[in-house]
Amino acid sequence: MSNTQQLTITPELVDHIAHLSNIPVSEAEKEELAKGFTKVFGVVAQLNSIDLTNVAQTNQVTGLVNVFRDDVVTADRTLSHEDLALNHTLHEGYLAVDQVREEK
Repeated sequence: MSNTQQLTITPELVDHIAHLSNIPVSEAEKEELAKGFTKVFGVVAQLNSIDLTNVAQTNQVTGLVNVFRDDVVTADRTLSHEDLALNHTLHEGYLAVDQVREEK
């Protein structure tokens, strides 16, 4: 392994990223996030420093290919309209749910 330059994330950089992301972050959180990001980038730097010259590329290790199940409807895994109506409101035969709206 070779020496790699350690990337240090500052609270100011965390503040800048939080501002760009429109995410409120307290001063204490900025300090903790800066430490955490710096630690993560340190691990990434260590991984990047490993010599993989003689290591074969691996895309997956299970050997499984196209593992899917058939999409089959079975009676034991479905609910009738009557069963749905026991605990939910139906409107014209459809399950009625509350509207989801974003407040601005």
